[in-house]
Amino acid sequence: MTAPSISAWQQLLAALESAWPSKQYLSVGVVVGCSGGADSVALLHALVQIQSQTSQRAGFVVTAHFNHGLRGRASEEDAEYVCQLARQLGSPFELENATRSTGDEASLREDRYAFFQRVLRKTGARYLALAHSADDNVETFLHRLMRGTGPGGLTGIPAFRPLTHDSDFVIARPLIGCRRDLIRSALLQQGLEWREDESNQDVRYTRNWIRNRLLPEIEVRYPSINEAVLRAIEGQQEWARCIATDVESLLQRRLLHRQPIRWSISDEDPDVVVIEACRRIWREQGWPMQAMTREHWQQLAELLAGRNRQILELPGKIRASRLDDQVELISVDPEP
Repeated sequence: MTAPSISAWQQLLAALESAWPSKQYLSVGVVVGCSGGADSVALLHALVQIQSQTSQRAGFVVTAHFNHGLRGRASEEDAEYVCQLARQLGSPFELENATRSTGDEASLREDRYAFFQRVLRKTGARYLALAHSADDNVETFLHRLMRGTGPGGLTGIPAFRPLTHDSDFVIARPLIGCRRDLIRSALLQQGLEWREDESNQDVRYTRNWIRNRLLPEIEVRYPSINEAVLRAIEGQQEWARCIATDVESLLQRRLLHRQPIRWSISDEDPDVVVIEACRRIWREQGWPMQAMTREHWQQLAELLAGRNRQILELPGKIRASRLDDQVELISVDPEP
């Protein structure tokens, strides 16, 4: 007898449970960042269903939508749709409208995450659940690769990470192992609707260009490009786990002071370990990393090894200065 096939929705729920066991969040609050698109709608439906099937009443799911207002009436309709969806699911709803209607991808992301942090504090939730998929991971890898990032930047989007280095809030991306095709198939099988964002076709945004132009072109020659990139990401993640011990040892030996950041100059550590230690400091300080290229990190590693430069001006108004046998890192306020 042939075993009954597992529906796409069941596959999605199984993947979510495997990536993020429900026992980890059933007793606490979860804020779901929901744009109204397929991925976030699927995540919201799945988490509400899981919460509703448990006798644990301490946990809750909050729906949060940030309206960037970039598409006029369409943006308003997205917000209205997510509001109605939250009401239908019995999920508390939080909405905020952007105060600025323009900006690059980094600025828009910054505004959105600041809103999510406010919602987490207001509701007392522990987790921020975001619906990044495996396809998002592929696009991020290619974006970083073309920007010249180092090996640490090619580890992809983390499934879990602190919202900020000094908070207890955790970002969870439990669908990071799921392909978009599975997510959409699951929604269709359940008869669930979602909103399509037409701006996702706007190739002026780098990620959209990668998704809509670059990847389809590569797939003509390499049909399995997505699977190949995901394997590369797994390899890079394994590398990151191996190097973490060396990074911790370096920080204990050479990080002399944290306010301001001061390092002892030494050429005994490999540049790759120094760069990964610097990236950790950048994350802890909340300094902008997106504009930091491989060349910037390499220049910083050379300064910390006592080679060449005395002062290094880095993106995000970060200055590295050599002071005798130390290097000081500070955030420089922009000039008025």
